[in-house]
Amino acid sequence: MRRLAAFPEIMEDTAKDFCVHRLPHFALALASDFHAFYRDCRVISEDELLTLARLALLEASQKVLKNLLGVMGISAPEKM
Repeated sequence: MRRLAAFPEIMEDTAKDFCVHRLPHFALALASDFHAFYRDCRVISEDELLTLARLALLEASQKVLKNLLGVMGISAPEKM
């Protein structure tokens, strides 16, 4: 969640100083965080609220990665 929350600031800083190397570094870090979360946490569980929260986190990650890849000119696949 912290990494997702940093996305607007990363975009703003990059737009100001044109240090575009930030974008692929951020994308890689976010993908790494997502992979670790998905590996270590059961998304669908008996706890409905926990399941909804984790699904929301997955959706937010998907949106940020798709937006980030789009800014870099890379198409994002719908499925993997």
